[in-house]
Amino acid sequence: MKQCPACGQQYEDNVTFCPVDGKGLIPLLIDGKYRIEKKIGEGGMGQVYRAIHVEIGTPFAVKVLHAQFGEDEKAVARFRREAQAAAQIRHPNAVSVTDFGVTKDSNLVYFVMEYLEGESLGERLRETHALPMEDIHFIYSCVCSALHAAHLKGIVHRDVKPDNIFLLLDEERNIKDVKVLDFGIAKLKRQDKNTLTASGTVIGTPDYMSPEQCQGLELDARSDIYSLGVILYELFTGRVPFQSESAMTTLMAHVSQPPPPPVTINPAVPPGINRLILRTLAKQPHERPETALHLLGELEQALQEAGVQLGTASMTNLLKTQRHVGRSTVGGSKAPTTDVTEGTPTTNRTLALSGANIAVERATVESQRATGLNRKSTSEPGGETKTYVAVDGKRAVGARLWLPFAAVVGLVVVGLIAGGGWYLSRRAATAGQGATNLDSPKPPPAPPGMVYIPGGTFIMGNNASADDFEKPEHERQVAPFFMDRTEVTNEQYARFVQETGHPPPPNWKGEKTFPPGTAKLPVAEVSWDDAQAFAKWAGKRLPTEVEWEYAARGTDRRLYPWGMEFDPTKLNAGRDISQIKDQRRQVGSFPGESPFGLLDMAGNVAEWTDSGYDLYPGSQAVIKPQFQPLKIIRGGCFADDARKTMVTRRLMNERTFRDLSTGFRCAKDAPPAKAAATP
Repeated sequence: MKQCPACGQQYEDNVTFCPVDGKGLIPLLIDGKYRIEKKIGEGGMGQVYRAIHVEIGTPFAVKVLHAQFGEDEKAVARFRREAQAAAQIRHPNAVSVTDFGVTKDSNLVYFVMEYLEGESLGERLRETHALPMEDIHFIYSCVCSALHAAHLKGIVHRDVKPDNIFLLLDEERNIKDVKVLDFGIAKLKRQDKNTLTASGTVIGTPDYMSPEQCQGLELDARSDIYSLGVILYELFTGRVPFQSESAMTTLMAHVSQPPPPPVTINPAVPPGINRLILRTLAKQPHERPETALHLLGELEQALQEAGVQLGTASMTNLLKTQRHVGRSTVGGSKAPTTDVTEGTPTTNRTLALSGANIAVERATVESQRATGLNRKSTSEPGGETKTYVAVDGKRAVGARLWLPFAAVVGLVVVGLIAGGGWYLSRRAATAGQGATNLDSPKPPPAPPGMVYIPGGTFIMGNNASADDFEKPEHERQVAPFFMDRTEVTNEQYARFVQETGHPPPPNWKGEKTFPPGTAKLPVAEVSWDDAQAFAKWAGKRLPTEVEWEYAARGTDRRLYPWGMEFDPTKLNAGRDISQIKDQRRQVGSFPGESPFGLLDMAGNVAEWTDSGYDLYPGSQAVIKPQFQPLKIIRGGCFADDARKTMVTRRLMNERTFRDLSTGFRCAKDAPPAKAAATP
């Protein structure tokens, strides 16, 4: 049997087009494997259906090329290219393609994708007009990572826009992951003000197209980066930089007109964000951030300059905010959702930007009065307070409300009430008003020379690496622990040698103390067993490989302790060892701190971990048996280059290995932080 995708009528297999509306019919069972359940989306090239694999019972999203394009060789080639592009990327934040085929009975061209539940970023923005800063960062960390992986494969997306960024939701409808959809797509139909058609071929969505794309020039990764800049502009202003009813007018504006600075539309946009957006929207590709990862690094720096705390807690936990969002299903196209209500995120400072509206909850009564707003508060079950914002005694619906960014200390998330109007959600009443003030969790005191690392969840690995042993990226959970702020020094190791009689490192020339002038250098030429013995003597242990990477990069997928971009001023690396073999430097001499305040996590000396060498979960690499007894070394050393000092790089060696470029630092178990209640 076949079904009409428009009216739903079913017909015998020998019927090709619906006699009612002329639409091409879809078989209910594709290639004997995929049983069609319902249509979940439609685009210019085809429809997307939810289907069940009849043998294994797993749901998939099946994208079917429109019947009218079935005989068009160019259309079929483009459709196949979309499937091939997504299949080549193989990135956790890019939608995966599992099958491609042409049905024998009806010559129907299709491909099969993973089935996703959630909503697109476009749907989220149309419903809420607002995103917390942390959500923006999380979404961009995923999208930039996926696009960078695509760009390394020579794939340019060409249609990066909110509707092609999909937010996966968990059972409580919180954002748990992000997927980029429609890689390599070239739509062929639907000519309207939002979609440009030239000679029957859609080349992009005008609102998000780069100047070079608008002119039909050759594209590279920087075209997608421009599109990311347009989305960033929209997230912080509530509109795209060039608005017009005419696609051609929009294209001409991208080519020839400077975008209005975001701060002129929304004065609360932080200066660093304003500069980054304008640079990303540069007319000349070479003036934009060089790669998607460079863009992410600059975004993180701008957010941190604006006071947003990144990398101090699990991003997954930060996003568990009790959102109540409409759920939709998708395999590459949009579907309807319901209204949105947002609760309080577990962060101390969030900026929520609403189209042309910003509403904030001030931390003090004085700052509330300074805004000129009348506030009506109502208590909600559980002690939460919702404050409705009104201007001139009326509910503020669609009003322009601008506040200086410096005024948003203590800000919490803004939500859109289903019936219209804004509310602000507070975790507790203002301090000093007779209410209980719930402070941030208080970390336990760290032992001398150590730093407390809060437990959390992070993404480990690097899919963009040429080394298969760093793949695939995967989620890891880490319990709280302490870690040495710097590498163990000669001075510290000497006390251990003198108290225990343990053999000194070979570069000490048989003495029980270090050479003169080297007290603050990291100890080197120590084996894994030496490091373990020191740690036990000190009442500590070696960090696991998972702990080490988490401490070095935090939760935002950075490649270096300080961010996404290599900076030779922040670490001791790249030294010429042709004449002088030992190029160690005093610990803590370089400013490249990790998100948790650790120093020298890249460069100086590489560091032993407690972990044995093994593959990551889901890895396609093959590990040789002789490698399994080896121990993992992390961090790179003074002689290494930018690639070798990335925090994701994995080295291995025998536990008895010693050289001048390998040392260690210690870790120690820690209790979780406790929330402090102040009456």
